[in-house]
Amino acid sequence: MHAIRKTLLAAVAVALALSMALLPGCSGITSGTPNVTVSASSSATASPLLASVGDIPAYSGAAYVTVNNSKPFFTADELASAAGTEVYGELDALGRCTGAFAIVGTETLPTDERGEISSVHPSGWQHVEYSFVDGLALYTRCLLIAYSLTDEDANECNLVTGTRSMNLAQTDFEQEVASYVRDTGNHVAYRATPVFEGDNLLCTGILLEARSIEDNGKKVEFCVFFYNVEPGVEIDYATGANKLAEAGSATYNAKLESGATVSGSQNGVTADGTPIIDESVTLAFTSNASEAAYVLNTKTGKFHTPDCENAASISKYNVKYTTSTRDEIVRAGYLAASCCNP
Repeated sequence: MHAIRKTLLAAVAVALALSMALLPGCSGITSGTPNVTVSASSSATASPLLASVGDIPAYSGAAYVTVNNSKPFFTADELASAAGTEVYGELDALGRCTGAFAIVGTETLPTDERGEISSVHPSGWQHVEYSFVDGLALYTRCLLIAYSLTDEDANECNLVTGTRSMNLAQTDFEQEVASYVRDTGNHVAYRATPVFEGDNLLCTGILLEARSIEDNGKKVEFCVFFYNVEPGVEIDYATGANKLAEAGSATYNAKLESGATVSGSQNGVTADGTPIIDESVTLAFTSNASEAAYVLNTKTGKFHTPDCENAASISKYNVKYTTSTRDEIVRAGYLAASCCNP
């Protein structure tokens, strides 16, 4: 992972443009119920405020790094937005989150337990478990703005694929904001911006900004970049695919990886290489082998030609005869057997 200054500048510029253009301005904090908006993100020229961002160093072991001397990039208009304001940028053309902004106050805090979010599959989502990861699962559905701050759960515009370590690293900062709001009744301007490099489906990290409003940042003020990494795991940010890190990788950890086990699925196959079959794709079956266009092995996820010698040896418990086309079989997730290349 290399320095990401230009990408970060562009991401923050978009977030600034989104919130500046769409948040209602006022002379100070006004009372009101949460005003949630999902808005189209827009491009804009970088604000002069971004000139002092500097380079974000490549990951070297720390979960996060402060940016701009921990001073957030909010404009005066943003800090004057109405209490309860929430803005979630629309997903981009690749289905990626673009950022979220809120004026966090007692009116935005949740009053009940968080709802189910498993129905949302953010860009780059994979389900893979590593024995050394806390909770096993490498990835979590990471809320840009935490449920504890704005009562948002299964909002696809507020969820990114984040490593367990990145998710945990943000907790202290989120709790700081929530505690301040509960204890004082005051408000905090809060923004989370996922940073993607190129067309990557997995974000490199998240820029988190916060500033308490009534006391002009005296109690709460930070601007922090969190790395979307997991010690011991090497990640392909283009797709979210991952594997045990090898010696020389920035995330390599010999102690963690000694005796480690990996399970789950990614990119259509399980950890042992078995294809994942998509049951939603309807295939046509026949009980008459002579009518079959192809022979399926439901255990291995492979398909064969009817005259393949290996097809004849498939267990009766795992064999299926289909009249579906090759394209339909492939779309369902089956892989062509190398022995007959159907």
